[in-house]
Amino acid sequence: MLIATNGTLTRILSIVKDDDVDVQIVEQQIHPSSSETASETAESPESHGRTMQRNVLLKGRRSGIPFVAAESAIAIDHLPPAIVASLIRTNRPIGELMVGGCMEIFKDTPEVWMGEQPTWAAAAWCRNSGSKAVGRRYRMIIGGRPVVTVTEYFPLHVFPN
Repeated sequence: MLIATNGTLTRILSIVKDDDVDVQIVEQQIHPSSSETASETAESPESHGRTMQRNVLLKGRRSGIPFVAAESAIAIDHLPPAIVASLIRTNRPIGELMVGGCMEIFKDTPEVWMGEQPTWAAAAWCRNSGSKAVGRRYRMIIGGRPVVTVTEYFPLHVFPN
């Protein structure tokens, strides 16, 4: 169900897990436009301008359980300054910021696969980096251009069905 949704993941996740969801930023960096790493990770969201790389865990507020790991590559020079400021200064989810900013967003059809969880998230789940997860990757299209690429990992031990 979560893999197929096209809505704001944090809202749906809080209903499915019966726990409010908080964002824990694990790593956040802004790369200049010349950064090869940023453009590779972004999988070609708009190649002009700076790219923010953001790795987060979506955790249950009450339970403290990390439900989902997410990686985002964001072409921040193609977003309104208020949203960029919120991305930099707060731990609010990117989808919530976009909805709150009344941005018109199109999400393309996600790529879905079974694989390993990212190594940076393994410690949060007290699992080795080879633990299995369902992954999904999609782009957010804003104003006709890909501006955000999101990759989400749903670990099988958290979502066994």
